[in-house]
Amino acid sequence: MRANKMHWIHAPKTLVVAVLAFVVLATPAVVLADGRVALVVGNSTYAHIGRLPNPDNDAADMSAALRRLGFEVTTEFNADRVEMTAALRAFTRRSAGADISLVFYAGHGIEMDGVNYLVPVDARLERDVDVRYETVTLDDLLVSTVGASLRLVILDACRNNSLARSMQRTAASRSVSGGSFGNLNEDLLGDETLVAYAAAAGTTAADGRGRNSPYTAALLSHLETPLEILTLFRRVRAQVLSSTNGAQRPHEYQSLVGEHYLTRTLGTGTSVTVSAAAAIDPAAADPPRADAPGMDVAELHIVALRELAERGDAEARTEFGERYEHGRGVGRDYGVAVSWFRRAAEQEHAPAQAALGYMYSAGRGVGQDDAVAVSWYRRAAEQGNIRALYETGRGMARDEDAAVGWYRRAADQGHAWAQEQLDRLR
Repeated sequence: MRANKMHWIHAPKTLVVAVLAFVVLATPAVVLADGRVALVVGNSTYAHIGRLPNPDNDAADMSAALRRLGFEVTTEFNADRVEMTAALRAFTRRSAGADISLVFYAGHGIEMDGVNYLVPVDARLERDVDVRYETVTLDDLLVSTVGASLRLVILDACRNNSLARSMQRTAASRSVSGGSFGNLNEDLLGDETLVAYAAAAGTTAADGRGRNSPYTAALLSHLETPLEILTLFRRVRAQVLSSTNGAQRPHEYQSLVGEHYLTRTLGTGTSVTVSAAAAIDPAAADPPRADAPGMDVAELHIVALRELAERGDAEARTEFGERYEHGRGVGRDYGVAVSWFRRAAEQEHAPAQAALGYMYSAGRGVGQDDAVAVSWYRRAAEQGNIRALYETGRGMARDEDAAVGWYRRAADQGHAWAQEQLDRLR
């Protein structure tokens, strides 16, 4: 099926866009940027595997979101191998010299003998040797982004694959997954590259019951929020863990050197790149103001974040607390960090509750109080927060049965430290 080049106009703007628009108009030092390109592929209708319910919607919604962020997007629906190869070849030319090159794929994937493959809609996969000739490799996607300053490959592709389980094996020692991907060697990625899996290596992703898969739904929830990109993917992981009751854990492989922020498209059509390893004076006592002269793009991020936090956004409040705790972009101030964490924690935001528990446990910005720490950890743990599950077990070390229960819940969600504590207590 031929590529569907969609050119949609989106009138609604989010609060964050409005905030950034205000900052940009008030600040003459904004860096205007271009050269953001994206290839989006959604494979739902498989001729020999059956239909996947979400990839078409995932691709359409991701394309729309990326356009709102200022990307030039090419979208492929239900692409066969010839069409996928042609799209990647064309995208390779567009990526050269781009500021950001992003590939998003939703559909079936498979790993064989340590190589990860994406499955076009016409694949038969009758024998294991067919995989090499009927699919495209993850390396093909990475190559298509070469030449861009920032390279992103996002794969919502670890779904169960019936053909992978039934295909004839021509070599008894050959390893073929049932739809999951294998690990990546980050040393081979090159600088400023991130590859995101919807599910950790060796596991499969859910399709979900709504319009989008759990992973793409989480990604869409955070993609247009002004977050540093690693923070963005941490929040996606937390949301997926929550929505799947811990059954699906996304994972990223990355070689990022600088801090990177995705872009915003303002009402005028001018896009602003918030993507830089900008140096901000960590000794500054207060975050920058919108009317401060000579602000750089990372300072713009802090201004927009503060606007969100003051308007009641729990995630923004939590990130502000983390910034004050660690002195990132603002002066380190544990008392202020506790204040932001507490405001978000009282909104029942589990990461903030876990962070507040830690501050009480460590006596940072507040008097050291294990009992209060455990109470906050417990509130976060009851919402499935993995850090809190582990910390609650540690805080209840004198009650071995209770500690084991919390450690087991954390270990069941893949927390290695919790598993080590379980092994110690057995």
